[in-house]
Amino acid sequence: MSGIIISLVIAGLLLLLSEVFLPGLVAGTIGALLELAAIVLCYDAYGVAKGTLLLVAILFLNCIGFVAWLYFFPKSFIGRKLTLSGDNPTSHPDYAYMLGREGVAVSQLRPTGVAMIDGKRVDVLAEEGFIAAQDTIKVVQVEGPKVIVRKR
Repeated sequence: MSGIIISLVIAGLLLLLSEVFLPGLVAGTIGALLELAAIVLCYDAYGVAKGTLLLVAILFLNCIGFVAWLYFFPKSFIGRKLTLSGDNPTSHPDYAYMLGREGVAVSQLRPTGVAMIDGKRVDVLAEEGFIAAQDTIKVVQVEGPKVIVRKR
């Protein structure tokens, strides 16, 4: 009986570990159920004292594994690929300096499109109406990443 209990605990821990690579809670749920089955079998076969000891051991191992995962996973190769880090841009560019500048519509603005302002291609929004490609435009407002232009 102890071989089955040990096998269930190991399989459960491995399935919980595999949840990192197989998201969707399927492997983790099956792993948790296997650990629960091991605890129930231990209580049934060996009594309250050993069942409680196994329960505490499994909880301790899961807590240690979770803390280790929180610490090591973001630093691992896979963790760096799956998470954002400081070198990944997470905010929009600052276009405040473009306020009042002039440029040329690269594409038709109906009302959004692309314009060339200070040698940079920028997604812009026409203040009103339609602006044809190659028309001269002026930046009249900047709201975060949104650059609002008017036909000059």
